[in-house]
Order: sequence, then structure tokens, then C-alpha cells
Amino acid sequence: MLKKCFFSIILLTSVFLFSGGIVSGVVLDECGNPITARVIAVAPERSFLVTAYTDWSGRFSLELSEGLYTLEISKGLEYERLSLKVPVREGEERSFEIVLKRLINLSALGWFPGDTHLHTVHSDGKDDPELLALACTANGLSWAVLSDHNTLSGGEKWLSFRDKLLTILGQEVTTRLGHVNAIGIRELVPWDVKRREDLLEIFELIRKQGGVSQINHPFDTKSPLRNFKELDLEAYDLIEIWNGGSPPNIEGFGNLEAKLFWFDLLNRGRKVFASAGSDCHDVHNVYSSLAFAPTPLFMWALRTRIRDPKVLERARENEKLLKEWVRYGLYPGYPRVYVKVNTLTEEEVLRALREGRSFLTNGPLLLVELNGRGPGETVRLRDNEPALLKVNLFSNVPVSRLRVIQSGNEVASLELKGWEASSWQLSLKPKDGDWVVVEAFGDFPVYAITNPIFLKVE
Repeated sequence: MLKKCFFSIILLTSVFLFSGGIVSGVVLDECGNPITARVIAVAPERSFLVTAYTDWSGRFSLELSEGLYTLEISKGLEYERLSLKVPVREGEERSFEIVLKRLINLSALGWFPGDTHLHTVHSDGKDDPELLALACTANGLSWAVLSDHNTLSGGEKWLSFRDKLLTILGQEVTTRLGHVNAIGIRELVPWDVKRREDLLEIFELIRKQGGVSQINHPFDTKSPLRNFKELDLEAYDLIEIWNGGSPPNIEGFGNLEAKLFWFDLLNRGRKVFASAGSDCHDVHNVYSSLAFAPTPLFMWALRTRIRDPKVLERARENEKLLKEWVRYGLYPGYPRVYVKVNTLTEEEVLRALREGRSFLTNGPLLLVELNGRGPGETVRLRDNEPALLKVNLFSNVPVSRLRVIQSGNEVASLELKGWEASSWQLSLKPKDGDWVVVEAFGDFPVYAITNPIFLKVE
């Protein structure tokens, strides 16, 4: 078994105190520059999976017991994902120089990935701000929001890493009526909430600080906002339709319900935009090893987190999908939000979030235009004038299907047969007040969805 993970190169001695060896190395880009990356060691036959990260200089070192492992090296969604078979023998060190090829550079097109929802030891997370910032860069993020529960105590340390990552300070305003992310604030937002009107005051306090308000996991199995519809709230900027603590697109776990509720809001003329966040509490994702666990152990682990018997029954019915989900990883940036900005600054990121110039993904990179307009924008058309939808898709994992949703209804679907890149055009027949989003699906839980493009027919 793994004895210890190191996040910087260690000095080796000729004497080992455990029955195993060391796997170490450095991760480089194509120009030979060291880069941060995520390194996973897997031995499925032993139900073993451990996640480590390089240090800031791209170096990693793992002490592993004897056996055959697969190393999986990655850096988010724009780089290739490499796998290496590595035998580990007692007293030996195997060292690698690993080059990760960048397959696409969306920042050159003005698209930058980030995470709106992260935790550290300053609330209920397991990691300090430095390790979280390191893991964010290793998972390919350009910006990230620290959103500890009702505290800004980690903020000074978090903001000190701005030379490596656009760190943004936030707060998960944790109230008796639900959780609201205050993104881009500098002062603590009060959380003593008794009535619906108090939540409205929270939105206003966030706005006065120049921040963005996000309703977090409104239909989560443990959220007091499961009666979110009854509160009939407005005035918030974003709704988190995809929280990394639950799988996407499975009924009963919160995310699908949040997405469908968002569609309903859009159909009622409510111009609110969608967001996603990993809600990461542990950058090493210890739950991933459950992907290999026998059913009794897997269900026991779920029972420690889920109390609702109906949800537990859904978990049993969807065991295979849930194992695929935890295996894919509950890491920073899974899922993530890509924002379209002119320059990567906090002000620009907040504006892009507020205006819906974004798409949400844990794999597919989904660039969509309708008559030259992108997510969050409005296309103005004459009566009976068609609208041309253009979709450019790239993914470092296979994608099998694209789907076009117009005002809540599927109007087109394209089977991709595992293609990893494609371009597609479609003529739509718009009506005044319509909205259009595009989804991409791969092997579960691979998924992406855009924010809406609105249609105004004159």
C-alpha cells in the first residue's frame, strides 16, 4: 500500500524503511519547461488509487509498495492525458521525464477555465490554500474562487499566489435557508438568516461589494434549499446547476433537478445564468478508490454521507454510474467554468460570470455561436429569418453526442461515435423570446453545457 505522498523531490538514501520503491519524475511542456500536473497511481486489482501532484517546479515523488501500477498524468482539459505502466520493486527508484503535449490553447481565443467553489482547512476542507492553489494549476485552471464557509481567514494566503493563478476571494454564505456563494468580495457577508427577505439582503450586500452571488446546489440531497422553488427568489446572479459533489444528469441527486429548474426559469423569461463548481474539499479525492470497491463496501461508504433512504436506493440502482463518476475524479475544476474575457483579471472574470459568457464542463470544450453571437448574448432577427448555429468541439476524452436545446426542447442531436473533435452547423427556426443551449455527452460522467444564447425576433 501507499505509505506516503511527496509533493516535491526528496533526497534518496540506500536504505528503505518499507517494502517498496519510489516512482519519481518531472513533467515538462513541449518546450522543455516544467509544469504542474496531476499524477495518479492506480492498481485496480488491489482496489488501489492514489492522487498526487507535482510541486511548483513540476517534480513528483511517490513511495509505493511492490507491484504493477498505471501512472496517469494530466493537466486539465487542454493537454493530452498520458498513461504509463510502471513496475515497482523493493529498494528501487524509477524516474521519468514526462512531456505533456498541449492539444489546444483556448486562452489564445479568450476562454479561461476556473472553479467557483472550493474549500480549505479554514472551514471544512482538508487542504491549506497553497496546496489548493497548486492543485488548481495542476488541473489546468487559470482562475479559482476560495469559498470557505462563513470565513475569509484563508484569504490573505490564498491571494498571495496570484503570480501562479488568478486567485479570487469568496465566501460560501452558509445559512439555515441555504448556501450562497459570494464571489469576489473583501468583507465577510452576514449569514444570520431567518426569512426569504434576509436572503435578498445577502444578494444586495454581495452586489454592493462588486461581487457575484451564486445559489449553490439548490436541490442537493442535504440542502435546506430543496424547497428552493417555493422561496421564489430573484436578484441573484448565478445558479449552480452542476455541483461536483454529486453526479450530473442522474435523477435524484440534485444536479439534474437544478438544470431542469434553470430551464424553467429561462422559459419564464428570467435571465439568470448557470454556473458550476467542484465544491472540492480534498484535492487528493480519496473517494476515487471506491470505484473498485465491492458493492457492500461501496454502499456502506455512501450511507456515511447520505441519510435519505430514497437517495440511497437510487445510488444502489445507479452503482455502476456512480463508480464511474468517483473514478473520473472529484478534483478542483471537475466541473469547471470557462469564461470569455478580453484579459484575465478578477473584474473581467466576474463580469463574464454575471453576463453568462461561459460554458460548463468536465471534459468537452464547447465553443458555440448563433449568427456570430456567443453564450449570454442576444441575436436580433427579422421575422422568418433563420439563425445559423455553429458548434466547434474539442475534447481530450471521447465525446459521443451533441444535443441542441431550444427553449427547453431538444431540436437536434448528433451522434459522434467517440470523435474527439468536430465542427457542426445547424439552421434553427427561432421565435421571439427563444433561448438556445448546446450540450455534449461522453462516457459518463463526461459532460458539457453552454449558457444560453437569446433570440429576439423583430
